[in-house]
Amino acid sequence: MEVVTTTARSELLPDVPIVGDFLPGYEASAGTALARQAVRRTRSCKSSTRSSNAAFVDPRTKAQIAVLGGTPLPGSPAGFGRFIAEEIEKWGKVVEFSGIKIKAE
Repeated sequence: MEVVTTTARSELLPDVPIVGDFLPGYEASAGTALARQAVRRTRSCKSSTRSSNAAFVDPRTKAQIAVLGGTPLPGSPAGFGRFIAEEIEKWGKVVEFSGIKIKAE
């Protein structure tokens, strides 16, 4: 059986159910981000964020990302920071529950 692990059905696979249909609350996804080092908020950083967000809502860009199975998520540096913190907390609980131990070599 094929399933999608994100919280929403894939635009590429609209008839394929999500795992959450069978296991409520389940979600696992991967992401790719555009990021840049910022020591302080600068006009350049704000301009870069605006440009990226504009590209993510452009129908051509959205279509190209969709072909790769992705969904563009425009946002702010602060929003991205919150997303990363939430992911660390979520997956940290999974690792802790699983009992996985990291072996240093």
